[in-house]
Amino acid sequence: MWVFHGTDGLNAEAFCALVHRFFPDALDFCTLNSEREKNFTLAFSTAESLAGCCPLLDVSDMLLMGKNPDPFSVFTYVQSLCQHLSKIERDRKEREKAEEGKNQGEAEAQGKKEAEDKEQEIREGEEQGEEERETEGDPDEEKGGTEEGMKMETDQNDNVVNSEQTNET
Repeated sequence: MWVFHGTDGLNAEAFCALVHRFFPDALDFCTLNSEREKNFTLAFSTAESLAGCCPLLDVSDMLLMGKNPDPFSVFTYVQSLCQHLSKIERDRKEREKAEEGKNQGEAEAQGKKEAEDKEQEIREGEEQGEEERETEGDPDEEKGGTEEGMKMETDQNDNVVNSEQTNET
């Protein structure tokens, strides 16, 4: 929570609040006090080092102007700072989105690979089954024909489904 310390410290703390919004770990807002010079220095140096925002305002000028800083200078700096911070925020969101897309793409690729592997296993199993059936041949041939007096019917898997005894002489 931001607490401003009177009107003399408002400008310095406002700059700190802007920087804190984008870099919450960069400065501890609770340590701010009514020392304008310290607060301006912290805000401007943090903005320059983390956001690449040129220090268009000078700490000593801000202190000399007191409660009446030049509005055009302040506006110019705030606009520059906001542009830098917005660019950083956009870049951060793009990286997160790219990372999310990358993770999603990896998951889809993994699922596709697993499906292809399963399909390959099925094909190999079918081919193996066909080969076994071809090499087995007709079960009656292996026995040298049907036993005399027996009539057998088999299904597609060569299972006996019907057998009858015939009276052939």
